[in-house]
Amino acid sequence: MLAIRRTFADHPARGVQTEQAPRHACCAALAVFGDAYANQWDLLEPGR
Repeated sequence: MLAIRRTFADHPARGVQTEQAPRHACCAALAVFGDAYANQWDLLEPGR
């Protein structure tokens, strides 16, 4: 889950709107962010 936390922490500096902080779901780490067109995207990092 370290990679997804680093990516999530870098989003504001790149102008990315974050919707939800990273959290651990059943088999992966998950973070939700929005783009410039108000779409929401899930960023997934598979568990190990």
